[in-house]
Amino acid sequence: MLDIVLFVAGLVLGGAAIYASRPAPSRAPEATPPADGEREKSLTPVTALLADDFFRAVQPNTDVLFLALPNAMLDDLRQRVEARTAVVWRLRGEDLVLDAIAGDRAIIDELAPALAPMLAWTARERVAQLGPDGDAPRAALAPLIGVDGNAAGVIGALFAAPVKEGRAELKRVLQQAGDRVGVTSELVRTHAELAKTNKRTRMLLRETQNWDVEERPADLGVRLCAMIEQLTGADGAALVRWEEEEHVGEVAVADGTCAGYAGSAVDEDSLAGTACREDVPQIWHEVSGRGEGPEALFSRALPTQTGCVLVQPLRRRSRVIGAVVATHKEPGALGPMELRALSLFDAVASFRLASAWKLEEVTKRALVDGLTGLTNRDGFELEMKEALGEQMRFGWETSLVIVDVDHFKTVNDTHGHEVGDMVLRAVAQTLEDGVRTTDVCARVGGEEMALILKDTGVDGARELAERLRVAVEALRVPFGGQEISVTASFGVATYPTSVGEWAALYRMADRSLYDAKAAGRNTVRWVGASQSPWGRERAAAAGRALRDRDTPAS
Repeated sequence: MLDIVLFVAGLVLGGAAIYASRPAPSRAPEATPPADGEREKSLTPVTALLADDFFRAVQPNTDVLFLALPNAMLDDLRQRVEARTAVVWRLRGEDLVLDAIAGDRAIIDELAPALAPMLAWTARERVAQLGPDGDAPRAALAPLIGVDGNAAGVIGALFAAPVKEGRAELKRVLQQAGDRVGVTSELVRTHAELAKTNKRTRMLLRETQNWDVEERPADLGVRLCAMIEQLTGADGAALVRWEEEEHVGEVAVADGTCAGYAGSAVDEDSLAGTACREDVPQIWHEVSGRGEGPEALFSRALPTQTGCVLVQPLRRRSRVIGAVVATHKEPGALGPMELRALSLFDAVASFRLASAWKLEEVTKRALVDGLTGLTNRDGFELEMKEALGEQMRFGWETSLVIVDVDHFKTVNDTHGHEVGDMVLRAVAQTLEDGVRTTDVCARVGGEEMALILKDTGVDGARELAERLRVAVEALRVPFGGQEISVTASFGVATYPTSVGEWAALYRMADRSLYDAKAAGRNTVRWVGASQSPWGRERAAAAGRALRDRDTPAS
């Protein structure tokens, strides 16, 4: 409790110091204020807060009173000048927006047409005025002055009947109220923002303590995007990975309304790219959605959703390594306070992300074949384990195709190892181009490669192997004024259709490859469904279905 008391007391005293040191705003001449004794007789407990010493009237342990001050002061103003309604309009950009009301709202609607030009003039000139009819005014307006001495809005008192007496005093009271309600409102708003920031910081720190040091960057990114949406109220979030030297990036993870951007490139002149390139947090209150030039969220090649966008660069050792992005479909829904919340990620998450991305790069290099760029043998073993997990989870068929370049030793002996390497690279590229992005293409031996085909049965694997065989046969590798051509043999096995045990899948595919070579090479061989109990049962079920279809009903 003591820390809360000290915090509120410090905030109030700090606000008083700011208020005392700010430049005096320009204003219309005021009438002579009443004598001190006269003023003290008219002070109520809340009216005292309008006095020059109102900061001292706030008790540090009355946090609820502190948060209720602006509304209490507005209601006290209404009673003090015997108005029907007291109102505050706050500046939002260039617009005045109704912020608080004490009294009857109907009179605001009644006087609205006449009030509009008065409000604009009062905010611009920072001078109190009565109107709209100077001879029979029903509204008194004064600028709402913030702690920096600038107009933050307008405060007004609206009357059921024209004001006939005490007009100079009325303007003085409104001007005084505008000063003090403006300062108090900003202090309260600062108090609320600090409390919210502290809460967000505690939440973020709690979350980061639960991060697994070995968590994959993709999984970490998903958690970060969920936290961005929770902390800022955004309906979309994204994590950008940025290469500072090349001025290019990629949307590593995206969620919500940004989900469609996952994996897309980040242009340097896009909204996200500009923030990364210039290393400056950015707020766009409204984007057009055209996806053109600087209006593009990530890339000019993609449409940009309309609404507002926040981008906070992430830094590691004075280098921009990426950015967190928050979006909302409503223009203006995200602002400076939400951007400050995003800045917490730069302080807390940058080191963890940089480490995870670095580890991912090292791991990836360790699992990639240096010659062909395909997954290497170690990576292949890991992919096989992952494929088994997916097969068990989804129950689909998984096929394995083993490929061997025919007479590769002859290529090396005849043309040299340099040409042999070129041939291997060309064959690897042909295989990789021929499979889906969800499939795995690996180099598992000297001239031997393997394909892991997820959710693919025997027939689909055979057809793909045949297409790849034809593509390799048509391949021509230019070298020294001539073209080198090769062929390849393919062995196919499918779990659980043709192979009943996962551990036997590689061995059975390799046996099929041996059969292909024994059959003269440049051909495809596979393990039939009849060799697996699961496959035999499936074939028997298909046979029963055909017989039932062809047997006439009795």
